[in-house]
Amino acid sequence: MTVPILHIVFTESGSHRLRAALRQAGRPDRVITLTDDLTIGPINPLNPTLRARWIRSEIGRVIYLGAGPRASQFWASVAAHQGRRIVWTSRRSAWDYAGFLALNWRLADAGCEVVDLTDMPFTILDGRGDPLPVNEANCLMMLRAKDIGDNRIWELARPIDPATRERWRTEWETLGADKAMLRIVDTDLVMRSAPISFYDEILLSRVPVRFGKSARVVGEVMRRLDEHPCPHQVADYFLAARLQALADMGRIESHGDLRQIRFSEVRLPQG
Repeated sequence: MTVPILHIVFTESGSHRLRAALRQAGRPDRVITLTDDLTIGPINPLNPTLRARWIRSEIGRVIYLGAGPRASQFWASVAAHQGRRIVWTSRRSAWDYAGFLALNWRLADAGCEVVDLTDMPFTILDGRGDPLPVNEANCLMMLRAKDIGDNRIWELARPIDPATRERWRTEWETLGADKAMLRIVDTDLVMRSAPISFYDEILLSRVPVRFGKSARVVGEVMRRLDEHPCPHQVADYFLAARLQALADMGRIESHGDLRQIRFSEVRLPQG
């Protein structure tokens, strides 16, 4: 009996779209998702329990981030699969990029095939079935299920050659050796370590003089980051946690629980 293809993705929204596209195409493939955000927290060792502990302490959103048991189950499913593995990634999504580097490192010589959406052109069909101007995929979570299916993007999966696989393994090992708690994608689309306070100054630049919604501050920062070559760089829950850290340091004043950004407010210190 043929073993169904295992598709590996790194965002919940991307997995929903891919599952829908595969279902509409009548394919029996499986899709699994690493919901643990590997752009933040300890990765050396890459231990789901240790990561869950750090996230609970620093972020307070362990269930949402998918660390702990959910991550352990993901890695076990990847290792146990005996058929083709296709991983969907993009260097324009920090979550996809970090997850892929970790996966490539964990698989070692077992290997996988890759759908690299970083600069992949694809066709969007209008209501009459005619192609619209060429688009770039950017990352899986930005595609509709229809776009994935119309372009049969899963057929573009390619094996990783040994030299490239080793280069990516070295990149992940370097990130782990840095012992940093944050990873970002630079303007050259390479992942680098960064201090946990990396986004603090841009957050402070958006904090108003009078009390204003925390959600607006976070939203303005994320809109500014949309102009980066890697627009999907950081999640709102991490920026909310950094607002809390800035409040704890006395660099901003706040009302409400800053980890609930729609129900809290911030301002610069008075006087």
